[in-house]
Amino acid sequence: MAARRVDDDRGFARAPALERGCQPRHAFGLADDHRLGTWQGDAAPLGRGGTVFHVARERSLPFVEIDRADTYARHRQRHRNVDGGGRLARPALLVAEHDDVRPARALPLLHEAVLSDRGAGVNFHAGEPSLQIVRTAADLRAAVAAWRRARQSSAFVPTMGALHAGHLALVARARAEAKHVVASIFVNPKQFGANEDLGRYPRREASDAALLEGTGCDLLFAPGVETIYPPGFATSVRVGGLADMLDGAARPGHFEGVATVVARLLGLVGADVAIFGEKDYQQLLIVQRLAVDLAIRTRILGHPIVREPDGLALSSRNAYLSADERARAPALYAALVATADVLRRGEAGALDRGREALEVAGFRLDYLDLRRAGDLSPRETAPGRLLAAAWLGRTRLIDNMAV
Repeated sequence: MAARRVDDDRGFARAPALERGCQPRHAFGLADDHRLGTWQGDAAPLGRGGTVFHVARERSLPFVEIDRADTYARHRQRHRNVDGGGRLARPALLVAEHDDVRPARALPLLHEAVLSDRGAGVNFHAGEPSLQIVRTAADLRAAVAAWRRARQSSAFVPTMGALHAGHLALVARARAEAKHVVASIFVNPKQFGANEDLGRYPRREASDAALLEGTGCDLLFAPGVETIYPPGFATSVRVGGLADMLDGAARPGHFEGVATVVARLLGLVGADVAIFGEKDYQQLLIVQRLAVDLAIRTRILGHPIVREPDGLALSSRNAYLSADERARAPALYAALVATADVLRRGEAGALDRGREALEVAGFRLDYLDLRRAGDLSPRETAPGRLLAAAWLGRTRLIDNMAV
C-alpha cells in the first residue's frame, strides 16, 4: 500500500501491531486527535486478499468509492468478514485487491473486521450481514422477545435516517447501556408542517444500514407509514405545557407528531432504555414527560450534542446548507457561547446582545432564550438552559447549551 498525505503529514501513523501476532504490513491509522483529510493511495494486495485501512475508534477516515460503488454497500457484500479468528485492534475498512479506490467525502467510524494469516496471505470472503432489518411490527416484536426470553437487555435509538456521527454516538451509547441495540429509521409525516421539508428530507437507507452495522447495531426497524399508522389509526399524543413554547410555538403541531410517533415506537420496541440526543433538548424533555405520564417502561436517556470542529451541531439538515451558509453556520454556536459567558458573569442584556449577533451574522431568528433546564419555564439569570433556533436561507438550525 503506497499512501501519501496531501494536506498534512501528521495524519498517517503506522498502525499498531495486530492482535494474535499478525503483522500490520499494509495497515495505516490516524494520529491521535487528528482528523484525516484528503489522501490518495494505490491499492496493493495484502497477500492474496486486500488492503487494510486502519482507523482509530471515533476518528474519521475519508469515505471512498470502490469500483464506482458505495463503499459501505460493497463492504457489506464482499469485505465484511475475513477467514480465521484473529481481529484487528480497531475498526478498519477493507479494500479488495483489484478495487479502484478514490477519495470522496469524510464519514466516521468504519467496520471492525476479522483477520487471519494463512499461507500466502489473507483471504476475504462474503459473509452474512450482522445487522437484521425488519419492517413489520410482528418481526420486530419477535426479535426483541427472543432477547427478553434470554434475559438480555435492549436499547433503542429512534432516527429519521440520513445518519451522521451524532446518530452513531447515540448507537454507541446504547451499546454501552444494553446487550442489544435497536435503531429505527422512519421519516414521520406527522411532525412536518404543511410548508416544511418532508418531501426533500434526505433518505438513504442502504448507507444508513451499513453505518448502523458498523457501529454495533443489532436490529434496524425500517417500517413503512402503514406499519406505524395502520388503517383506522386515530390517536394523537400531546404533552401540555412543554410542547406549547419555543419550537412548539414556532412549529405548531410538530411536537404532537413527535410525541405520537415516539409513543408508538416505544410501545412497539419495548426496549429497556432509549437514547435521545440533547441537540433536540425540548424534544428530550417532552419524551421523558410522556414516558412518565403514560407509564412506559422504557427509561429515557439524553446524550450530549456532537459537534463539528467549528462548533456547528451535527444535523441531517446541515446538508441543505450552501457553501456560503455552511461557512456562516458556526456563528449560531459562537453566539450561544458568548451569550452564556455574559449570563454567567451576571451582566445585563445578554440575550439581546446574542440576538443582535445572530442577525448581524445573517440569521433570521425564531428565538434565543434562557429557560429552566427541567421544565423550560423562563429565566432571567443563570443557571439554566440556553436555547436557540434560527434560519440560514431555507435551513432551520437549532442548538442549546447549559449555562
